[in-house]
Amino acid sequence: MMDAWWPSHPLCGTRDLDKWKFWLSTERSRLELRHLRYFLAVAEELNFGRAAERLGIAQPGLSQQVRALEEIIGTPLLDRTRRAVRLTLAGELLAGEARATLARAEAAVASARRAGQGEVGRLGIGYVASAAYTGVLTSILGAFREASPEVELVITEMAMQQQLDAISKERLDVAFIRPPVSLPLG
Repeated sequence: MMDAWWPSHPLCGTRDLDKWKFWLSTERSRLELRHLRYFLAVAEELNFGRAAERLGIAQPGLSQQVRALEEIIGTPLLDRTRRAVRLTLAGELLAGEARATLARAEAAVASARRAGQGEVGRLGIGYVASAAYTGVLTSILGAFREASPEVELVITEMAMQQQLDAISKERLDVAFIRPPVSLPLG
């Protein structure tokens, strides 16, 4: 009846006890950003109760997470007494690195969001020569550059049909053309 409760996992691909134990041990030792956030709150407050309140979590849960982090790292990060909490040397060093890591993670998320919203990246623009003479092209591009300074604009003068071909082949994102022109399907 052991098979009824014995879990299998895609990483193991088997019910082999040694592989399962290895997977469990690596799961328990996985460092997550929350571990660093929780540790930093305690390191900055030097008090588990205030840190838990600041994070909006229960104090016992915070204590467990900090202990889990110490297990993952393999060394104490805090000296705990009934009256005080102090950082060990390892804790002081980790606090500085944790701040930098969390700042980098936040920057990465912000960067991905900006890319997803079209605020960064590359935009290929084609135009016919007459579009440059009217001033419309320069005013549109100027406004776009002001609104999205991190987007690289690659601007190329092209004949109308070349622009349409480039758009259909996804080598161009925007085309400034003049009517009449037959647009490709799709």
